[in-house]
Amino acid sequence: MNLYLGLDGGGTKTAAVLVDDAGKVVAEVRGNASNPLRSSFGRAFTALDDAAARALATVSAEAADVRAVTAGIAGAGQPRVAKRFTAFLTTRFRQASVEALTDLEIALETVADQGPAVVLLAG
Repeated sequence: MNLYLGLDGGGTKTAAVLVDDAGKVVAEVRGNASNPLRSSFGRAFTALDDAAARALATVSAEAADVRAVTAGIAGAGQPRVAKRFTAFLTTRFRQASVEALTDLEIALETVADQGPAVVLLAG
């Protein structure tokens, strides 16, 4: 089973979405906040790990089934933060390509094909 994991981590929640090869959303869960600049990296890593594990459990899958991870994390606009999240996620998902970027980037990507837009981050 090939799965693709999307994570959206902010100061109020973490969302995890699993998509299959056909592009179908097969699992979607929410968890605790994962902004390391508001709490700690330890808490952020725990929140991401928990959300991902619960999403995988929904479809009886394992980390080895994940082929790619994209994580939009509040605070990851700072290179040192993005690097720590990339390293963390790479250890969890060894078979996957991993990308950690800011949550603003995933919000913009969501609306990029729809024409002019405004993205307001107020969480």
